[in-house]
Amino acid sequence: MILWDNLGSVIFPSCQLLFYCNNALEVEIQAIKVGISMAIEWSNLLVLVQSESMVALSSMTNASLDKSPNGQLVREIKNYMLQREFKLVKIPRSQNMVSHCLANYAQMARSTACWLQRPSPFIHNLVLADSKPFTSE
Repeated sequence: MILWDNLGSVIFPSCQLLFYCNNALEVEIQAIKVGISMAIEWSNLLVLVQSESMVALSSMTNASLDKSPNGQLVREIKNYMLQREFKLVKIPRSQNMVSHCLANYAQMARSTACWLQRPSPFIHNLVLADSKPFTSE
């Protein structure tokens, strides 16, 4: 998960080791939940939630997963979304490389980490490639 400001600068990147997940969708929903939670704590601006998973994003606005094994996570996210303005955006995998690198790091290092002020050197080039200013239009 990486938190950007509205100009495309990194606030902080982080990753969390998940000890158990049923599938890739659950991993994506967990990442969205953690990201939204952290964004609420660190910013009072509009929160742009980017994901390459259309299923995960659409579950935030409809009842498609409410009765699935991921339903509780989705309900928690929907409760977070009542606290602030959120915009859900589907992005291609090619614009989500930092998140993939962080997820791989968490798995390989068996670690949870957060880098304040600047990204870790191992994701620096990916941050530059993924960084794009946000417009709310």
